[in-house]
Amino acid sequence: MTWILVEGHNIPNNAIRGGEEGGKPLFVARAFCDGGVQVGKAGAHLGRGAAYGYCHKTYDISSYEVLVGNSNAIRWVPTGGVLRIDQLGARPVEGGHENDGTPIYIASVDFHGSRHCGKATTKLDGAYIAYGDKEERVKEYSVLCYQ
Repeated sequence: MTWILVEGHNIPNNAIRGGEEGGKPLFVARAFCDGGVQVGKAGAHLGRGAAYGYCHKTYDISSYEVLVGNSNAIRWVPTGGVLRIDQLGARPVEGGHENDGTPIYIASVDFHGSRHCGKATTKLDGAYIAYGDKEERVKEYSVLCYQ
């Protein structure tokens, strides 16, 4: 797994899929924000190319990083509530960090008939995603882990 810098809708062929919206794929993305690195989603149908949630708002961005690699080397592990890494049974893929240094892990959630990627940490109660113009919390989610 590695991160590739992307502009606009130029998503690499080996990008890691984190969900879908209206039948269109969403890929794992991240961006620098307020002294941290926030995890979000990228897609050809998203306005500027990618979006992430932070401090109760959605940020649409055109310059971001996309996670790429071998999709056979990872799997989604279901969990919920505050992330308990010791209960996953696998090592989660770190996607970024909060401005206080707290690691951010890659989450995927079912929300309003679609599957969105976002973030989970050992301090947040649930996963957080960008949806519409807000950041939404979802209690039940999956975390991207190495096989």
